[in-house]
Amino acid sequence: MFNYNESISAESEIAAPAATVWEQIARSGGVVRWHPFVKENNTENWSGIGSKDNVIYFSGRSFEREVVQWTEGSGYDLKLTENGKNEALAEYRITPINGNRCRFTVTVHAKFIQKLPLSEHKDVIHLSAAGI
Repeated sequence: MFNYNESISAESEIAAPAATVWEQIARSGGVVRWHPFVKENNTENWSGIGSKDNVIYFSGRSFEREVVQWTEGSGYDLKLTENGKNEALAEYRITPINGNRCRFTVTVHAKFIQKLPLSEHKDVIHLSAAGI
């Protein structure tokens, strides 16, 4: 059975102080410097709640992002939409380990799955149960 509250998360330990990593992820248009799949990042405004940008991936897909939570020095949450649909929430977090290392975690909650009608889920559930 599908659990629509599941999320996808990736975590990495980085050999740099938390403040240095924050400078990189909080920089306007800076996602192209550290995200391996992002081709372009155009910002409307950036530096807190309400900030907006557009991310274009190498695959050609484009997402509008809006900051809905901002905690200076430790992370932020982004609402992602593609052409006004397929909403997801992405959480970026930095956790200091010591003065020279930190943990960077990205968690994505695919909200659009929760909005699909049940009839659209039947095929997904059926294919999943069949091992496809």
